[in-house]
Amino acid sequence: MTKQTPMNQLPYPEPSDIADIPLHLQALAVAADSRMVMRFDNATARDAAVVQPVAGMIAWLKSPGIHTIYSGTGWAQDHSLNPPRLITKQSADQSLPNGGVLYLNWAASPTTDSHGGFDPAQPTRYTPKVAGHYLVTAQVSFGLNSNGGRVINLIKNGDGAQNFGQVAAAAIAGTAYYTTLCATGMTYFNGTTDYYEVQVAQNSGATLTTVGGSTITRALRVF
Repeated sequence: MTKQTPMNQLPYPEPSDIADIPLHLQALAVAADSRMVMRFDNATARDAAVVQPVAGMIAWLKSPGIHTIYSGTGWAQDHSLNPPRLITKQSADQSLPNGGVLYLNWAASPTTDSHGGFDPAQPTRYTPKVAGHYLVTAQVSFGLNSNGGRVINLIKNGDGAQNFGQVAAAAIAGTAYYTTLCATGMTYFNGTTDYYEVQVAQNSGATLTTVGGSTITRALRVF
Protein backbone atom coordinates (compact mmCIF):
# COMPACT_ATOMS: atom_id res chain seq x y z
CA MET A 1 0.00 0.00 0.00
CA THR A 2 1.47 3.36 -1.07
CA LYS A 3 2.56 5.63 1.79
CA GLN A 4 2.36 9.43 1.99
CA THR A 5 4.74 12.10 3.21
CA PRO A 6 3.74 13.58 6.58
CA MET A 7 3.32 17.24 5.58
CA ASN A 8 2.01 17.37 2.00
CA GLN A 9 0.73 13.80 1.67
CA LEU A 10 2.75 13.10 -1.44
CA PRO A 11 2.60 9.38 -2.36
CA TYR A 12 5.61 7.09 -2.44
CA PRO A 13 5.80 3.31 -2.78
CA GLU A 14 6.76 0.82 -0.11
CA PRO A 15 8.43 -2.55 -0.75
CA SER A 16 5.14 -4.46 -0.88
CA ASP A 17 3.71 -2.28 -3.69
CA ILE A 18 3.60 -3.42 -7.30
CA ALA A 19 6.92 -2.91 -9.10
CA ASP A 20 5.66 -0.32 -11.58
CA ILE A 21 7.94 2.73 -11.68
CA PRO A 22 5.93 4.72 -14.27
CA LEU A 23 2.75 4.22 -12.23
CA HIS A 24 4.35 5.45 -9.03
CA LEU A 25 6.00 8.42 -10.76
CA GLN A 26 2.65 9.37 -12.27
CA ALA A 27 0.97 9.27 -8.86
CA LEU A 28 3.69 11.49 -7.40
CA ALA A 29 3.52 13.94 -10.33
CA VAL A 30 -0.28 14.25 -10.10
CA ALA A 31 -0.15 14.86 -6.36
CA ALA A 32 2.63 17.44 -6.68
CA ASP A 33 0.95 19.19 -9.61
CA SER A 34 -1.90 20.53 -7.46
CA ARG A 35 0.49 21.83 -4.80
CA MET A 36 2.66 24.00 -7.06
CA VAL A 37 1.99 27.53 -8.30
CA MET A 38 0.12 26.75 -11.49
CA ARG A 39 0.42 28.98 -14.57
CA PHE A 40 -2.32 29.75 -17.07
CA ASP A 41 -3.01 32.30 -19.79
CA ASN A 42 -6.17 33.56 -18.07
CA ALA A 43 -8.97 32.64 -15.67
CA THR A 44 -10.86 30.70 -18.36
CA ALA A 45 -7.87 28.44 -19.00
CA ARG A 46 -7.38 27.97 -15.25
CA ASP A 47 -11.00 26.98 -14.65
CA ALA A 48 -10.95 24.55 -17.59
CA ALA A 49 -7.84 22.80 -16.24
CA VAL A 50 -8.60 22.89 -12.51
CA VAL A 51 -12.03 21.29 -12.40
CA GLN A 52 -11.86 20.31 -8.72
CA PRO A 53 -9.93 23.09 -6.95
CA VAL A 54 -8.90 22.65 -3.34
CA ALA A 55 -8.57 25.41 -0.74
CA GLY A 56 -5.06 26.85 -0.76
CA MET A 57 -4.31 26.28 -4.46
CA ILE A 58 -2.43 29.16 -6.12
CA ALA A 59 -2.55 29.92 -9.84
CA TRP A 60 -0.79 32.67 -11.77
CA LEU A 61 -2.68 34.23 -14.68
CA LYS A 62 -0.64 35.68 -17.53
CA SER A 63 -3.55 38.02 -18.24
CA PRO A 64 -3.90 40.22 -16.20
CA GLY A 65 -0.60 39.19 -14.58
CA ILE A 66 -1.79 38.29 -11.08
CA HIS A 67 -1.68 35.39 -8.61
CA THR A 68 -5.03 33.93 -7.58
CA ILE A 69 -5.80 31.69 -4.60
CA TYR A 70 -8.72 29.33 -4.07
CA SER A 71 -10.45 29.97 -0.74
CA GLY A 72 -12.60 26.86 -0.78
CA THR A 73 -15.56 28.65 -2.33
CA GLY A 74 -13.98 30.63 -5.19
CA TRP A 75 -10.87 32.11 -6.76
CA ALA A 76 -9.65 35.56 -5.68
CA GLN A 77 -6.54 37.64 -6.24
CA ASP A 78 -3.74 36.80 -3.80
CA HIS A 79 -2.52 40.22 -2.70
CA SER A 80 0.24 38.77 -0.52
CA LEU A 81 2.11 37.97 -3.74
CA ASN A 82 1.10 41.18 -5.50
CA PRO A 83 0.85 44.00 -2.92
CA PRO A 84 -0.54 47.43 -3.87
CA ARG A 85 2.10 50.01 -4.74
CA LEU A 86 2.12 53.60 -5.94
CA ILE A 87 4.92 55.63 -7.49
CA THR A 88 3.96 59.11 -8.59
CA LYS A 89 5.24 62.67 -8.82
CA GLN A 90 4.04 66.19 -9.45
CA SER A 91 3.66 67.21 -13.06
CA ALA A 92 3.90 70.93 -12.24
CA ASP A 93 5.19 73.24 -9.51
CA GLN A 94 2.75 74.03 -6.70
CA SER A 95 2.68 77.34 -4.82
CA LEU A 96 3.22 77.21 -1.03
CA PRO A 97 2.21 80.34 0.95
CA ASN A 98 4.42 81.58 3.76
CA GLY A 99 3.18 80.30 7.12
CA GLY A 100 0.41 78.19 5.57
CA VAL A 101 -0.09 74.47 4.94
CA LEU A 102 -1.45 72.62 1.94
CA TYR A 103 -1.81 69.14 0.49
CA LEU A 104 0.26 68.31 -2.56
CA ASN A 105 -1.36 67.51 -5.91
CA TRP A 106 -0.06 64.56 -7.91
CA ALA A 107 0.11 63.87 -11.64
CA ALA A 108 -3.08 62.57 -13.25
CA SER A 109 -1.21 59.49 -14.50
CA PRO A 110 1.00 57.88 -11.83
CA THR A 111 4.22 56.16 -12.82
CA THR A 112 2.91 53.01 -11.10
CA ASP A 113 -0.49 52.38 -9.54
CA SER A 114 -0.87 48.60 -9.34
CA HIS A 115 -4.38 48.50 -7.88
CA GLY A 116 -5.94 51.77 -9.08
CA GLY A 117 -5.88 53.52 -5.73
CA PHE A 118 -5.31 56.98 -7.21
CA ASP A 119 -8.26 59.02 -8.52
CA PRO A 120 -7.34 62.12 -10.59
CA ALA A 121 -10.57 63.73 -9.39
CA GLN A 122 -9.01 63.81 -5.90
CA PRO A 123 -5.41 64.60 -6.82
CA THR A 124 -4.09 64.90 -3.26
CA ARG A 125 -5.16 61.41 -2.15
CA TYR A 126 -4.09 57.81 -2.47
CA THR A 127 -6.47 55.10 -1.22
CA PRO A 128 -4.87 51.65 -0.77
CA LYS A 129 -7.25 49.01 -2.11
CA VAL A 130 -6.14 46.17 0.16
CA ALA A 131 -6.36 46.21 3.95
CA GLY A 132 -2.99 46.14 5.68
CA HIS A 133 -0.05 48.13 6.98
CA TYR A 134 1.66 50.41 4.47
CA LEU A 135 5.02 52.10 4.43
CA VAL A 136 4.77 55.55 2.83
CA THR A 137 7.69 57.70 1.71
CA ALA A 138 7.29 61.26 0.46
CA GLN A 139 10.16 63.33 -0.92
CA VAL A 140 9.62 67.04 -1.51
CA SER A 141 11.93 69.65 -3.01
CA PHE A 142 11.21 73.29 -2.13
CA GLY A 143 12.18 76.23 -4.33
CA LEU A 144 15.37 78.21 -3.72
CA ASN A 145 15.26 80.22 -0.50
CA SER A 146 17.65 80.11 2.45
CA ASN A 147 15.28 81.43 5.14
CA GLY A 148 13.02 79.67 7.65
CA GLY A 149 12.07 76.01 7.84
CA ARG A 150 10.30 73.34 5.81
CA VAL A 151 7.91 70.59 6.98
CA ILE A 152 6.36 67.45 5.48
CA ASN A 153 3.48 65.63 7.21
CA LEU A 154 1.93 62.29 6.20
CA ILE A 155 -1.77 62.61 7.03
CA LYS A 156 -4.39 59.85 7.19
CA ASN A 157 -8.01 60.62 6.25
CA GLY A 158 -7.48 64.41 6.30
CA ASP A 159 -7.11 64.35 10.09
CA GLY A 160 -4.03 66.09 11.47
CA ALA A 161 -4.35 63.97 14.61
CA GLN A 162 -3.63 60.94 12.42
CA ASN A 163 -0.22 62.21 11.35
CA PHE A 164 1.85 59.04 10.91
CA GLY A 165 5.09 60.54 9.61
CA GLN A 166 6.81 63.93 9.74
CA VAL A 167 10.09 65.62 8.95
CA ALA A 168 11.10 69.23 9.61
CA ALA A 169 14.35 71.04 8.88
CA ALA A 170 15.83 74.48 8.37
CA ALA A 171 16.37 75.68 4.81
CA ILE A 172 19.75 75.16 3.20
CA ALA A 173 21.85 78.29 3.50
CA GLY A 174 22.62 80.15 0.29
CA THR A 175 20.69 80.00 -2.97
CA ALA A 176 22.48 77.30 -4.96
CA TYR A 177 20.52 74.26 -3.75
CA TYR A 178 16.90 73.25 -3.30
CA THR A 179 15.88 72.26 0.22
CA THR A 180 14.76 68.63 -0.13
CA LEU A 181 13.15 66.63 2.67
CA CYS A 182 11.99 63.02 2.89
CA ALA A 183 9.30 61.80 5.32
CA THR A 184 8.54 58.14 6.02
CA GLY A 185 5.83 56.52 8.11
CA MET A 186 3.81 53.34 8.52
CA THR A 187 0.16 52.91 9.45
CA TYR A 188 -2.86 50.68 8.84
CA PHE A 189 -5.34 51.27 6.00
CA ASN A 190 -8.68 49.44 5.85
CA GLY A 191 -8.59 48.86 2.06
CA THR A 192 -11.81 50.76 1.37
CA THR A 193 -12.18 54.27 2.81
CA ASP A 194 -8.80 55.06 4.39
CA TYR A 195 -6.50 57.33 2.40
CA TYR A 196 -3.37 59.36 2.92
CA GLU A 197 -2.16 62.77 1.76
CA VAL A 198 1.14 64.61 1.86
CA GLN A 199 0.94 67.97 3.63
CA VAL A 200 3.70 70.59 3.43
CA ALA A 201 4.44 73.90 5.11
CA GLN A 202 7.16 76.54 5.06
CA ASN A 203 7.90 79.86 6.78
CA SER A 204 10.57 81.42 4.60
CA GLY A 205 8.84 84.81 4.68
CA ALA A 206 7.79 84.50 1.04
CA THR A 207 5.71 82.28 -1.20
CA LEU A 208 7.67 79.28 -2.48
CA THR A 209 6.92 76.51 -4.93
CA THR A 210 7.60 72.81 -4.99
CA VAL A 211 9.92 71.63 -7.71
CA GLY A 212 7.61 69.69 -10.02
CA GLY A 213 9.05 66.45 -11.33
CA SER A 214 11.31 65.84 -8.33
CA THR A 215 8.53 65.44 -5.76
CA ILE A 216 7.89 61.73 -5.34
CA THR A 217 5.60 59.70 -3.11
CA ARG A 218 5.49 55.94 -2.77
CA ALA A 219 3.15 53.47 -1.07
CA LEU A 220 4.33 49.97 -0.31
CA ARG A 221 2.55 47.31 1.66
CA VAL A 222 4.53 45.87 4.54
CA PHE A 223 3.60 42.40 5.75
